[in-house]
Amino acid sequence: MSTIHQRFIQSTDPYKTVSQSEAEFRTALVEALVLSITALTDEKAKDATKLAEFFASRLSKKAVEQCKQKAKLKVFASPKGA
Repeated sequence: MSTIHQRFIQSTDPYKTVSQSEAEFRTALVEALVLSITALTDEKAKDATKLAEFFASRLSKKAVEQCKQKAKLKVFASPKGA
């Protein structure tokens, strides 16, 4: 497991609820998907895709689909140059 994965999973709050963890995985998945779409190089896109796959593996199929839609909106609905 990469250090990025380890840092994400490690929590300073030992009493974190499942819903808090799921929300963090959702946020991380959306950001990883955005990075994979907007990456300037194929290598960076592959790295972001690997992260997205990791985060997606922790979520339900429904949650993953919702995250994909949010990522599309962030990338394609944002004004150019923003």
